[in-house]
Amino acid sequence: MLIGLALVSYVLIARILTPEEIGLYSIAAALIGIAQVLREFGIGNFLIQEKNLTEARIRTAFGLSLILGASMFLVFALGAPFIGNYYGDERIVDLTRVIALNFLVM
Repeated sequence: MLIGLALVSYVLIARILTPEEIGLYSIAAALIGIAQVLREFGIGNFLIQEKNLTEARIRTAFGLSLILGASMFLVFALGAPFIGNYYGDERIVDLTRVIALNFLVM
């Protein structure tokens, strides 16, 4: 289901955006994707493999996940101008901030 949804969203993005805008989107999405791996930090694997899973451990894992997600959002929201300067295109600043909202949702 998720693969189908991702495919449909990519097709829609490809139809709406120009090739140059797709390049900007790809850069921002790649940066966020790399950071998503860091945000995961093995929390899901810990919950799956923990033999003595208590409510306290679940709450701790959830709290850590919230803190990491909010921290990553802030890093990208505040660091977006630096990303724009690095790539020499100010349009990527707003795009990075919008895609970074993913950290708050996930």
